[in-house]
Amino acid sequence: MTKEEIGKEIKELIRSIKTHYTFVEEEDRIPMIELELITSKIRRLYEKSIVYNYLYASDEENMKHERLVKRITPVPPFEKNSPNSFVQPVILNSIPEPVVESVVVEKTAPIAESF
Repeated sequence: MTKEEIGKEIKELIRSIKTHYTFVEEEDRIPMIELELITSKIRRLYEKSIVYNYLYASDEENMKHERLVKRITPVPPFEKNSPNSFVQPVILNSIPEPVVESVVVEKTAPIAESF
């Protein structure tokens, strides 16, 4: 079954449950057969909704995966003998030297203001 078919069945079940509910709503006492019928339809609605949600979620996952694959650009393979290939040494656990900056502060005499 397709997602659209299951969606139609879910709508039909909801309409049917609603119809039975309006019939029972007018009664003072709910007949046992009506209660069992409504309960059965609710169970089928629950089962169909689980399948529908699974199909919907798998469609979303597929779309997310396709978007992700489109964004990833392939990396060219590493060639050992190409002129652009070189090995750069990596130093592990090295502590960088602190950068020291000196600031020179010049002292100037205050200018006397006249009144």
